[in-house]
Amino acid sequence: MSLSAQQILLYAATPHDFEMAVGAAAATGIPITQVSGEFTQAWNTTSAGQHLVIAVGGAALYALYYNPCGWRNPAGTAAGHTPFALASLPIRQLPGANYFVNAGGYLAQDTYLAAVLLSYYALYGQYPGDMERLPKLLTPAQECPNGAESNVSITC
Repeated sequence: MSLSAQQILLYAATPHDFEMAVGAAAATGIPITQVSGEFTQAWNTTSAGQHLVIAVGGAALYALYYNPCGWRNPAGTAAGHTPFALASLPIRQLPGANYFVNAGGYLAQDTYLAAVLLSYYALYGQYPGDMERLPKLLTPAQECPNGAESNVSITC
């Protein structure tokens, strides 16, 4: 069984990645209210396990996996530590508490494509059209990327 749009949260930790998350949401029919640039919200949502959290971009991936920037978090853990792990891909069901999905590509277009494909798969149980593979994705790193922010927002 696939997920509803309200069960998906696209999380981004840079303004550029946030814009890509908004675009991916629009392309797949996910309401903009399901896009967040707030680290605390992404942390709480991932912890609860009631939503599929998709980390859009390397900064979001690194933040949820390691919190290398040392951002304040609900668990009070220090930089370099989170309770989270990556869910196996692709996914069309809730992964459970403390699991999230990686949509951080090596290139910006890979990040956008991964966010669209993973969102679409979660919603419809298959990739769109003849798409069958995800682009190459980043692996979590313990580095605080330039431009990473704990609370990203853009005005539309």
